[in-house]
Amino acid sequence: MAIPDALHRHLRAAVAGLCLLGASSLASAESLRLVTEAWPPLVDQRDGRPSGPLWSVTEAVFERMGYDSQLVFVPWKRALDLVARNRADAVVGAGKTEDRVRLFQYPDEPLANSETTLFSNRKEPVQFTDFDALAGKTIALSSGYSYTPEIWSAPGVTREEVRDIRSGLQMVALGRVDAFVANRQVGWYEANRLGLADKLTASRKPISEGPVYLMFSPETPTSFVQDFNQALTAFRQTADYRRLMADFSAPEAE
Repeated sequence: MAIPDALHRHLRAAVAGLCLLGASSLASAESLRLVTEAWPPLVDQRDGRPSGPLWSVTEAVFERMGYDSQLVFVPWKRALDLVARNRADAVVGAGKTEDRVRLFQYPDEPLANSETTLFSNRKEPVQFTDFDALAGKTIALSSGYSYTPEIWSAPGVTREEVRDIRSGLQMVALGRVDAFVANRQVGWYEANRLGLADKLTASRKPISEGPVYLMFSPETPTSFVQDFNQALTAFRQTADYRRLMADFSAPEAE
């Protein structure tokens, strides 16, 4: 029996609607693969699950967008490489540099702000006043991390790259370097975990302050980054965001 043209049109519209619904359902069920290096207490793994305010904010925003997300912990340089090669969707907690902006995609809205300071041995403290005051010092830096350009151009400074924050703090405690550059909260958290807090001090004046982002892979659709930016901007206005970031903002006793 022949089907009238009008019914054909209705059937085509119904099928198209089902296809769109199916695509939307698949998108909402899609799981995003994120990577980072453990940066406790801001992002860490506890009882086999990701934790910390940077992760909690990221996860909450994606949930609001209808996406699941998974976080894999890898060394920092590997995290950057995986996202650069589109093997992972984004890096949690990345700073913004000119080189990275040319390769990766950033939302306008950051996850949070980071304060970077100078950790040194209590027996021979290095009090940061300006970069010229670091002349003659050996400063440890985490490999692959982004730092203020002044730390690279400061005259008379010997720079030594280390594998991670733990290594940098241990080298300071052992007197192998004069100081180590790290986020204030992260540095003190790791120092306490290593039992080194009583051997270290941190400069009251930060060497730099700036935002950290969820940094997306080169092939991430721009529209998706924009959607994430809008959702994050809205979430940062909520009481939930302020609660999640309370520990991040709290000053550490030295």
